[in-house]
Amino acid sequence: MKDILTTIILGVALIITLVFAAPMINENKRQVQVQVEIMDEKMYKAMQDTQDINKETVTSKKI
Repeated sequence: MKDILTTIILGVALIITLVFAAPMINENKRQVQVQVEIMDEKMYKAMQDTQDINKETVTSKKI
């Protein structure tokens, strides 16, 4: 009887933990996604800058 009660209590505690942990895990995923998007924008900007520099270099070599 005591084992069954302990199991039920642990099960309820686990469910409560998961219910509270799940939104926090999702929030962390969202934050990581935003960070990845910011990095993507920075990478894109850096690529654009590199392309602009390459165009300027080619143009100046033609002259």
